[in-house]
Formats: sequence, structure tokens, C-alpha cells
Amino acid sequence: MTRTGGGGYRLVLLRHGQSEWNAKNLFTGWVNAPLTEAGEREALQAGRLLAAHRLLPGLVHTSVQRRAIGTADLALAECDRDWRPESRSPPGWPPPRSPWSASA
Repeated sequence: MTRTGGGGYRLVLLRHGQSEWNAKNLFTGWVNAPLTEAGEREALQAGRLLAAHRLLPGLVHTSVQRRAIGTADLALAECDRDWRPESRSPPGWPPPRSPWSASA
């Protein structure tokens, strides 16, 4: 998220760049496919767009997938935000709460 001029926050969503499996028109799912060169270029362009629109995040969340981490790293380095705190969670974490589970 990035802070807005009005004191609120703005959520910026960025999809990962093209992965090797995307290039082959395969369903990626949870396969940990790396970015292609085209995907790396897309991530760099995303970073330039973030900078141009002054959407400079102070915190980043990614999945643990190589393509998501690589996209975030490249895009944020391109807009000089590679120092930011980051959070990565394994798939399915935290687990969904059952409506029948005990309240915390």
C-alpha cells in the first residue's frame, strides 16, 4: 500500500510477468515457474509506470512463487523502492477459519 495525499492508503495490485509456463500456454497453478525474459521486461516496465504515477509502495506482499517474487524485486528496484519491507506467505496461510471454530 502507498499513502495518499488525503491521509488514506492506496492498494496497488501488480500481476507477475510472463512465466516460462505462460509462454508455453500451460496452466501454471502452484508450479514455481520462473519469469521469461519478456516477463522480466514487463516487471521493469511496471516499475517505470509505478514511478511515473508516483505509486511508490512502502510495504509489499507477494506469494512464495518465484514469478511473483521476481516481478516484485525487478519492479521495485526500477522505481527505487527495493529497500521496502516485504512479506511472503506460503499458499493457504493463514488457513481459512471455519464458522464452527472457537472464537479467539
